[in-house]
Amino acid sequence: MKKLFLLSFIVFCSFSFQNILQAQLVQTSGPGGGPISSFASNGTDLYVGTGVNSSSGYGGGMYRSTNDGLTWTPLTYPITKRDDRNISAIAVSGSNIVAGSLSGIVYTSTDGGTTWTRTALSSNKVVTAITTDGTNFYVGNDGGGVFSAPIGSSTWTAMNNGLTNKRITGLLSNGSTLYASTAFGGTVLFISTNSGGNWSLDTLPSGVFNAFAVGLFGGKLFLGCQNGVFTSTNNGSSWTGPLAGISYAVYSFTAIGSTVYAGNSSGIFSMPVSGSSWTTVSSTYGATALFSNAAGLFAGVTTQSGMTKHGIIFSTNGGSTWSPRSTGVVASTIHSFLDNGSTLFALANGLGLYSTTDDGDTWTLSSASAVGYDAQSQNLGMINGKLFASSSTGLLTSTNNGSSWTPTSPGFMPQAFYTYGTKLFAGENGGIRVSTDEGATWNQTNTGLSGYLSTNCFGSNGGKLFAGLYSAGFFVSTDSGATWTAQNTGLSNTRVRSIVTLGSKIFAATDDGGVFASSDDGANWTAKNTGLSSRNIWSLAVTGNALFAATNDGVAVSQDSGQTWSSITPANFIANALIVKGTNLFCGTLANGVWKTPLSGVITAVDEQSGDNLAKEFTLSQNYPNPFNPSTVIRYSVAVNSIITLKIYNVLGKEIATVLDNKEVFQGTYEASFDGSNLSSGMYFYKLITTNRNTGEVQLLTKSMILIK
Repeated sequence: MKKLFLLSFIVFCSFSFQNILQAQLVQTSGPGGGPISSFASNGTDLYVGTGVNSSSGYGGGMYRSTNDGLTWTPLTYPITKRDDRNISAIAVSGSNIVAGSLSGIVYTSTDGGTTWTRTALSSNKVVTAITTDGTNFYVGNDGGGVFSAPIGSSTWTAMNNGLTNKRITGLLSNGSTLYASTAFGGTVLFISTNSGGNWSLDTLPSGVFNAFAVGLFGGKLFLGCQNGVFTSTNNGSSWTGPLAGISYAVYSFTAIGSTVYAGNSSGIFSMPVSGSSWTTVSSTYGATALFSNAAGLFAGVTTQSGMTKHGIIFSTNGGSTWSPRSTGVVASTIHSFLDNGSTLFALANGLGLYSTTDDGDTWTLSSASAVGYDAQSQNLGMINGKLFASSSTGLLTSTNNGSSWTPTSPGFMPQAFYTYGTKLFAGENGGIRVSTDEGATWNQTNTGLSGYLSTNCFGSNGGKLFAGLYSAGFFVSTDSGATWTAQNTGLSNTRVRSIVTLGSKIFAATDDGGVFASSDDGANWTAKNTGLSSRNIWSLAVTGNALFAATNDGVAVSQDSGQTWSSITPANFIANALIVKGTNLFCGTLANGVWKTPLSGVITAVDEQSGDNLAKEFTLSQNYPNPFNPSTVIRYSVAVNSIITLKIYNVLGKEIATVLDNKEVFQGTYEASFDGSNLSSGMYFYKLITTNRNTGEVQLLTKSMILIK
């Protein structure tokens, strides 16, 4: 018999804790990919830096491959703030590595990345470029000019004599001759013929501005400017360009034999060194970084929009075909999670929808990507086992746990999903939509909403439904979303991003206002920010009596209903999304993939409970509504950590559905939803079986309910 059921697992209150343990989140194996800023090689090993040198926090560190990019291993280096993870440039000479970060820090290793020296340059500016001439390393940054250090040294000296524009965007060495491309200062290229001792401004044709990359191939200089590519065959004395075929800013060059490749946000291009026009190699991907070796052509790629980062692709035929080479590079950005019981789904921005069935040990790319899922949106949803994934081009649905997906065009782009009874709600830029037929049709339900209607999140508490709007604040509905009422008293920041319920309290996460709590379903709010190092909160999660917050400075936990917070983050990064699955807390990050930690290492129950939010005994409440059609909510409480099973029976005692099967829960009160759409009218029984995790004691409770159609 086919079993149809909906599990809407809402934790209302739970267990207390005696202390916060010092376990840390650890990075899982994926999802792989992310923004690639630079490549480097010493001939045997290949290195990449991850990050975007214009986006704070958007970096996943640096990686090394010993097999031409088939697999990558992260390099461990000292990180003291989140922008240290944004590696914007990297160069290698033998076992010597120099890497620069968005924070302005230069990292130097003389043993192939085993140990590192961390140096803050005097300019304290973003590192944008690094090169080596075999004797020295040269570092360029945005506003501080050029610095040099002998290979093996971490002592840096400014080399800015004659450099009238210190906003360096690219560096190139050719023996004792150095080239520095510049931007945003009315100059585009400086040349030094004495290893950076003195610089001379090179004169380009009028109308050339903002250079971002410089290359030298076959004795010919290539300069990537904002309005295309210019070339010189006489070391910059005269220039030709912009060359046909590229009309936008170029960020990287490389060459294979006599063919030069150029990358920008709109594509990858090629032309012979002796040529005068570019041919499009790929318009599917743009490239922020290019590299080539004997194995082939590597590209750190983006979509055409330049906003979603896809990681590394590789070609052995000059770009005619490509294959991914990001395995082990975990620099993905995770915006949303969904747990359907057996599988955890993670939405990775620009990479697609991934899933894991082994708590993050392995991640699998969903087939959603094969039907046009671009993952630019941030949302996943589920009702009656049907999965929903939104994208910038529409909506995808799956009825087989993500094995296959069907694209639909609902006419809007969901920003949040929420299941409430038999209804599926979706937040969008224009307010709130609701579907009563599993997403087949959608109706707008904005009565009572006011202000900017962009809806970010939902929540509920018993018979009340909540909606968080980006600038209009917190709204409550007592009629299943038909009408809404604003309730913002005390909510000093009304840009609401996440809503959760813990016991009798509602918590709201806000954009730069921290966390707020309400004991009266949102009628009045109080800030709860003591101990939070950042008040830019992206997501909240609860389990038992623990409240977790994803912030711009990692993950924080509160064990006292938000009165105080403690950090559980090992190093600074931006945390975007949180979910509790089983005995683990999972965290989705900005450009650092998915992290996790066992709940047992973060929180621990006390033997003597206190507080009015804690369950004192094992109870099974009457379902509501009752009678029901076709769905109902069953509330139950457990006084100790337990394994629970919830089953449905007909009047003959025959089991007809399993709502919960050996689910591990902590002390607290919970709700589960049951959908009887496939049943006929009549009386049914629901039985709760609980096994005490400590003693093995088994208890059973049974109640009746009536389905009327």
